[in-house]
Amino acid sequence: MALQELGAGRQRVVVVTSPVLYIAAKPPVAGSVKTRLARAIGDDAASALYAAFLDDIAAEVRGAGLPAGWFLPRTPAWQPPALGSRQVATHWQKGDTWSERQANLFRDTFREGAAATVIVASDSPQLVGPGMRAALAALADADVVLGPVLDGGYYLLGLGGDHDVVRGVELSTRRASADIVERARRLNLDLQFLPETFDVDEVADLERLAAVAAVLPHLRATRAALAAVSADTQAPVLSSR
Repeated sequence: MALQELGAGRQRVVVVTSPVLYIAAKPPVAGSVKTRLARAIGDDAASALYAAFLDDIAAEVRGAGLPAGWFLPRTPAWQPPALGSRQVATHWQKGDTWSERQANLFRDTFREGAAATVIVASDSPQLVGPGMRAALAALADADVVLGPVLDGGYYLLGLGGDHDVVRGVELSTRRASADIVERARRLNLDLQFLPETFDVDEVADLERLAAVAAVLPHLRATRAALAAVSADTQAPVLSSR
Protein backbone atom coordinates (compact mmCIF):
# COMPACT_ATOMS: atom_id res chain seq x y z
CA MET A 1 0.00 0.00 0.00
CA ALA A 2 1.62 3.25 -1.12
CA LEU A 3 1.19 6.73 0.36
CA GLN A 4 1.25 10.02 -1.49
CA GLU A 5 0.94 13.59 -0.22
CA LEU A 6 -1.57 15.98 -1.74
CA GLY A 7 0.30 18.80 -3.44
CA ALA A 8 -1.28 21.78 -1.69
CA GLY A 9 -2.43 20.28 1.60
CA ARG A 10 -1.37 18.25 4.59
CA GLN A 11 -3.76 15.35 4.07
CA ARG A 12 -2.29 11.95 3.24
CA VAL A 13 -3.95 9.93 0.51
CA VAL A 14 -3.63 6.16 0.51
CA VAL A 15 -3.51 4.30 -2.79
CA VAL A 16 -4.79 0.77 -2.29
CA THR A 17 -5.40 -2.42 -4.19
CA SER A 18 -7.96 -3.65 -1.64
CA PRO A 19 -11.75 -3.08 -1.73
CA VAL A 20 -12.47 0.65 -1.94
CA LEU A 21 -15.55 2.79 -1.27
CA TYR A 22 -16.36 5.85 -3.35
CA ILE A 23 -18.86 8.41 -2.08
CA ALA A 24 -20.78 10.05 -4.92
CA ALA A 25 -21.30 13.70 -4.07
CA LYS A 26 -21.28 17.23 -5.41
CA PRO A 27 -20.56 20.62 -3.85
CA PRO A 28 -23.35 21.67 -1.46
CA VAL A 29 -24.09 24.89 -3.33
CA ALA A 30 -27.47 26.52 -2.71
CA GLY A 31 -29.71 26.13 -5.74
CA SER A 32 -27.82 23.15 -7.19
CA VAL A 33 -28.45 20.37 -4.64
CA LYS A 34 -31.66 18.89 -3.27
CA THR A 35 -33.69 21.10 -5.58
CA ARG A 36 -37.00 19.31 -5.01
CA LEU A 37 -36.56 19.61 -1.28
CA ALA A 38 -35.55 23.25 -1.69
CA ARG A 39 -38.96 24.11 -3.10
CA ALA A 40 -40.37 23.52 0.38
CA ILE A 41 -37.56 24.61 2.72
CA GLY A 42 -35.49 26.98 0.58
CA ASP A 43 -32.19 26.68 -1.26
CA ASP A 44 -29.99 27.59 1.70
CA ALA A 45 -31.64 25.13 4.09
CA ALA A 46 -31.53 22.32 1.52
CA SER A 47 -27.84 22.87 0.79
CA ALA A 48 -27.01 23.07 4.52
CA LEU A 49 -28.80 19.78 5.09
CA TYR A 50 -26.92 18.13 2.23
CA ALA A 51 -23.61 19.46 3.59
CA ALA A 52 -24.53 17.85 6.92
CA PHE A 53 -25.07 14.52 5.15
CA LEU A 54 -21.55 14.74 3.73
CA ASP A 55 -20.08 15.62 7.12
CA ASP A 56 -21.79 12.67 8.81
CA ILE A 57 -20.81 10.22 6.08
CA ALA A 58 -17.19 11.39 6.22
CA ALA A 59 -17.15 11.13 10.02
CA GLU A 60 -18.47 7.57 9.82
CA VAL A 61 -15.75 6.63 7.31
CA ARG A 62 -13.04 8.18 9.48
CA GLY A 63 -14.30 6.51 12.63
CA ALA A 64 -14.47 3.08 11.00
CA GLY A 65 -11.09 3.44 9.29
CA LEU A 66 -12.54 2.46 5.92
CA PRO A 67 -10.63 2.78 2.62
CA ALA A 68 -12.66 5.43 0.82
CA GLY A 69 -12.50 8.29 -1.64
CA TRP A 70 -14.79 10.87 -3.19
CA PHE A 71 -16.48 10.44 -6.57
CA LEU A 72 -17.01 14.01 -7.75
CA PRO A 73 -17.76 16.19 -10.75
CA ARG A 74 -14.84 18.40 -11.68
CA THR A 75 -15.69 21.51 -9.71
CA PRO A 76 -13.15 24.14 -8.72
CA ALA A 77 -12.79 25.68 -5.27
CA TRP A 78 -14.49 23.00 -3.17
CA GLN A 79 -12.73 20.76 -0.69
CA PRO A 80 -14.90 17.87 0.53
CA PRO A 81 -14.57 16.63 4.11
CA ALA A 82 -11.52 14.52 4.88
CA LEU A 83 -12.06 10.76 4.99
CA GLY A 84 -9.26 9.78 7.33
CA SER A 85 -5.95 7.95 7.20
CA ARG A 86 -7.10 5.45 4.55
CA GLN A 87 -8.46 8.03 2.12
CA VAL A 88 -7.79 7.24 -1.52
CA ALA A 89 -7.46 9.72 -4.35
CA THR A 90 -10.63 11.36 -5.66
CA HIS A 91 -12.07 9.88 -8.84
CA TRP A 92 -13.56 12.49 -11.15
CA GLN A 93 -16.87 11.70 -12.78
CA LYS A 94 -16.72 11.31 -16.54
CA GLY A 95 -19.49 10.43 -18.98
CA ASP A 96 -22.70 11.92 -20.32
CA THR A 97 -25.15 9.99 -18.11
CA TRP A 98 -25.13 8.94 -14.48
CA SER A 99 -25.03 5.27 -15.42
CA GLU A 100 -22.09 5.90 -17.74
CA ARG A 101 -20.21 7.79 -15.03
CA GLN A 102 -20.68 4.93 -12.59
CA ALA A 103 -19.70 2.32 -15.17
CA ASN A 104 -16.54 4.28 -15.95
CA LEU A 105 -15.62 4.41 -12.26
CA PHE A 106 -15.96 0.64 -11.94
CA ARG A 107 -13.94 0.08 -15.10
CA ASP A 108 -11.16 2.46 -14.08
CA THR A 109 -10.80 1.26 -10.49
CA PHE A 110 -10.56 -2.37 -11.53
CA ARG A 111 -7.95 -1.44 -14.12
CA GLU A 112 -6.05 0.24 -11.30
CA GLY A 113 -6.12 -2.99 -9.30
CA ALA A 114 -9.02 -2.61 -6.88
CA ALA A 115 -10.18 -5.92 -5.41
CA ALA A 116 -13.75 -4.58 -5.20
CA THR A 117 -15.39 -1.19 -5.69
CA VAL A 118 -18.43 0.24 -3.91
CA ILE A 119 -20.31 3.39 -4.93
CA VAL A 120 -22.25 5.02 -2.11
CA ALA A 121 -24.86 7.74 -2.60
CA SER A 122 -24.81 10.77 -0.32
CA ASP A 123 -28.54 11.31 0.22
CA SER A 124 -29.28 8.34 2.52
CA PRO A 125 -26.94 9.09 5.44
CA GLN A 126 -28.91 6.92 7.86
CA LEU A 127 -27.71 3.65 6.29
CA VAL A 128 -24.46 4.64 4.67
CA GLY A 129 -22.22 3.66 7.61
CA PRO A 130 -23.65 0.18 8.25
CA GLY A 131 -24.13 -0.29 4.52
CA MET A 132 -20.50 0.44 3.70
CA ARG A 133 -19.20 -2.08 6.20
CA ALA A 134 -21.75 -4.71 5.18
CA ALA A 135 -20.95 -4.24 1.49
CA LEU A 136 -17.22 -4.73 2.00
CA ALA A 137 -17.90 -7.90 3.97
CA ALA A 138 -20.38 -9.24 1.41
CA LEU A 139 -18.02 -8.66 -1.52
CA ALA A 140 -15.66 -11.26 -0.10
CA ASP A 141 -18.10 -13.77 -1.63
CA ALA A 142 -20.65 -11.90 -3.78
CA ASP A 143 -20.19 -10.49 -7.27
CA VAL A 144 -22.72 -7.70 -6.74
CA VAL A 145 -24.06 -5.98 -3.61
CA LEU A 146 -27.07 -3.68 -3.90
CA GLY A 147 -28.66 -1.39 -1.33
CA PRO A 148 -32.11 -0.44 -2.67
CA VAL A 149 -34.19 2.61 -1.79
CA LEU A 150 -37.96 2.81 -1.66
CA ASP A 151 -38.32 4.88 -4.83
CA GLY A 152 -36.73 2.15 -6.98
CA GLY A 153 -33.18 3.49 -6.97
CA TYR A 154 -30.28 2.48 -4.74
CA TYR A 155 -27.99 4.02 -2.16
CA LEU A 156 -25.12 1.58 -2.68
CA LEU A 157 -23.80 -0.57 -5.50
CA GLY A 158 -20.74 -2.74 -5.03
CA LEU A 159 -18.99 -4.98 -7.54
CA GLY A 160 -16.37 -7.65 -7.01
CA GLY A 161 -15.23 -7.31 -10.63
CA ASP A 162 -15.86 -5.17 -13.70
CA HIS A 163 -19.29 -6.67 -14.37
CA ASP A 164 -21.51 -4.87 -16.88
CA VAL A 165 -24.53 -4.27 -14.65
CA VAL A 166 -25.00 -0.50 -14.76
CA ARG A 167 -23.92 0.93 -18.12
CA GLY A 168 -26.99 1.98 -20.09
CA VAL A 169 -29.43 1.53 -17.19
CA GLU A 170 -31.92 4.40 -16.83
CA LEU A 171 -31.10 5.44 -13.29
CA SER A 172 -33.73 8.18 -13.06
CA THR A 173 -36.62 5.70 -13.20
CA ARG A 174 -38.34 3.56 -10.59
CA ARG A 175 -36.90 0.47 -12.29
CA ALA A 176 -33.23 1.31 -11.72
CA SER A 177 -32.64 -1.31 -9.01
CA ALA A 178 -34.82 -3.87 -10.75
CA ASP A 179 -32.93 -3.42 -14.02
CA ILE A 180 -29.57 -3.91 -12.30
CA VAL A 181 -30.88 -7.04 -10.57
CA GLU A 182 -32.19 -8.38 -13.87
CA ARG A 183 -28.86 -7.76 -15.59
CA ALA A 184 -26.86 -9.34 -12.77
CA ARG A 185 -29.01 -12.45 -12.88
CA ARG A 186 -28.77 -12.64 -16.64
CA LEU A 187 -24.98 -12.66 -16.23
CA ASN A 188 -25.25 -15.41 -13.56
CA LEU A 189 -23.65 -13.18 -10.95
CA ASP A 190 -24.00 -13.83 -7.24
CA LEU A 191 -26.12 -10.95 -5.89
CA GLN A 192 -26.58 -9.91 -2.27
CA PHE A 193 -28.93 -7.23 -0.93
CA LEU A 194 -28.49 -4.74 1.88
CA PRO A 195 -31.47 -3.41 3.88
CA GLU A 196 -33.85 -1.18 1.94
CA THR A 197 -34.12 2.45 3.02
CA PHE A 198 -35.29 5.85 1.77
CA ASP A 199 -33.41 8.73 0.26
CA VAL A 200 -34.11 12.36 1.06
CA ASP A 201 -35.55 14.15 -1.95
CA GLU A 202 -38.88 15.60 -0.79
CA VAL A 203 -40.05 17.46 2.29
CA ALA A 204 -42.08 14.39 3.30
CA ASP A 205 -38.80 12.49 3.68
CA LEU A 206 -37.66 14.84 6.44
CA GLU A 207 -40.04 13.35 9.00
CA ARG A 208 -38.62 9.87 8.44
CA LEU A 209 -35.10 11.25 8.54
CA ALA A 210 -35.77 13.12 11.80
CA ALA A 211 -37.11 9.92 13.38
CA VAL A 212 -34.02 7.87 12.55
CA ALA A 213 -31.56 10.71 13.21
CA ALA A 214 -32.92 10.93 16.75
CA VAL A 215 -31.67 7.43 17.54
CA LEU A 216 -28.57 7.08 15.34
CA PRO A 217 -25.54 8.62 17.06
CA HIS A 218 -23.51 9.02 13.88
CA LEU A 219 -26.00 11.52 12.39
CA ARG A 220 -24.81 14.39 14.58
CA ALA A 221 -24.54 17.02 11.84
CA THR A 222 -27.81 15.88 10.27
CA ARG A 223 -29.65 16.31 13.58
CA ALA A 224 -28.32 19.84 13.91
CA ALA A 225 -29.28 20.70 10.34
CA LEU A 226 -32.78 19.31 10.81
CA ALA A 227 -33.20 21.40 13.95
CA ALA A 228 -32.13 24.47 12.01
CA VAL A 229 -34.59 23.68 9.22
CA SER A 230 -37.38 23.36 11.77
CA ALA A 231 -36.45 26.62 13.50
CA ASP A 232 -35.74 28.69 10.40
CA THR A 233 -38.44 27.52 8.02
CA GLN A 234 -41.06 26.13 10.40
CA ALA A 235 -41.50 23.26 7.94
CA PRO A 236 -44.83 21.59 8.76
CA VAL A 237 -43.34 18.11 8.58
CA LEU A 238 -41.03 18.94 11.48
CA SER A 239 -43.21 21.31 13.48
CA SER A 240 -44.61 18.57 15.69
CA ARG A 241 -41.24 17.07 16.66
